[in-house]
Parts: sequence; structure tokens; C-alpha cells
Amino acid sequence: MREIRNPLQAYAEYFKNMDPSTKVYFIHNDSDGFEKWIFLYEVTPIHIQPSGWSLGLSKYGPDDLWTDIKSAKAWGIELKEYDFLVVSKSDKKFWDTYGSLFGSSRSNGIYKVTQDKAGVRLSLVKNGI
Repeated sequence: MREIRNPLQAYAEYFKNMDPSTKVYFIHNDSDGFEKWIFLYEVTPIHIQPSGWSLGLSKYGPDDLWTDIKSAKAWGIELKEYDFLVVSKSDKKFWDTYGSLFGSSRSNGIYKVTQDKAGVRLSLVKNGI
């Protein structure tokens, strides 16, 4: 349990003194959501999205009930409502699908969500744990 919780606590520490109205989108791909609930507990009262912690263009397998099927364009529109993104666990499939939103970065970590004329941009503010 500690090996799961410690990295999530390290991500949560970044948000410790932030305004409670801060909105964070959390990603932990190929997961049943256990890690999302730990992270939610650690950052409460900060808002975390209710679902969509695992994203892709397809499910990870026949028993995968949790992965949300979203295009990069659709997810980019959704991210406009958030201040930060935490990528706790990702894989090649994730970066192949959504990498265009991240510029040159392809690592787990905390990203600041900003918008410009071209759409949403994600800037790495803390490298992955």
C-alpha cells in the first residue's frame, strides 16, 4: 500500500497551500480508480474530476470498465475547465494519443493548464515522482 500511496502524497504536496477552488485533472491509466481516490483524499478540498482517470482511444482489455474513450481534441476542450493536470501513470498509448497537447514533454508529473488561440497547452511544473 505504501508503494502506491507515497508517490500520490508527493504529488498532493504540491497542492497543499493552494486555493481550495483549484481544479485538478488526475490521470492514472489502466487503473480501476483506486489511485484516484487516494489522491482525492490527499488533496481535498481541491476539486478532482469525477471520472476519466484512465484515458485512451480504446479500452485496456475486456475487463476494463474505467477507461474513458476520448480524442485529444475532446479532452483538450474538457481540460479548459481545469487549472492543473497530474499524470501519475501513463504509457506509450497515452502519449501517442494525447502528446500533441503537451508540446515536447512526455513524462509523468504535474502540468499547468493554460489556453491560447490554438487551444489548451500543458506546461510541466513538476517532474514525475
